[in-house]
Amino acid sequence: MANITVGSDATIKSTTAEGQLHECCALLEIGEYNAAKNPNGADNIIGQHQQNQRLFSANFSIPLESKSDGEGRTFHEVAEYLSDFAFSPGSGGTFKSSNCAAYFVEVVVYIQNLEKDLTKNPGKIDNVSGRFDIDKGIFTGSINLPVTLSISTQGGVLYTADSYLL
Repeated sequence: MANITVGSDATIKSTTAEGQLHECCALLEIGEYNAAKNPNGADNIIGQHQQNQRLFSANFSIPLESKSDGEGRTFHEVAEYLSDFAFSPGSGGTFKSSNCAAYFVEVVVYIQNLEKDLTKNPGKIDNVSGRFDIDKGIFTGSINLPVTLSISTQGGVLYTADSYLL
């Protein structure tokens, strides 16, 4: 289980990296569906749950800008592409990005680093991929997370990301 520290008063509440990614995808898709928050019609997260396979799959394409700090370090700056989108990483958590799109990229990179580490991923599972395309100014990739399907006590369908990383 890839436990993380959830920021105090954070928007995203999942206690695992896999859960954070699943929840972040849902949050961004909810924002994209809202015309007031997405006046340009961006569709940067395309996800679906496959009940019979207990799987959440998504493709993503997040706009970003690659920059240099003048000290020889390169970084990627991700602007929020949704308008008036309430989001907070909270304080003291594993992830620090202050907008949801940047937070999403941070979680993807974090999971990819765990997937490379055989002590955290002895099964060599590769469920998350991401690629920075500096020419196009975009971070693209795919996600295939195992999920648990359940019914809430109020009758709603729940999908919860399963942990596959240690």
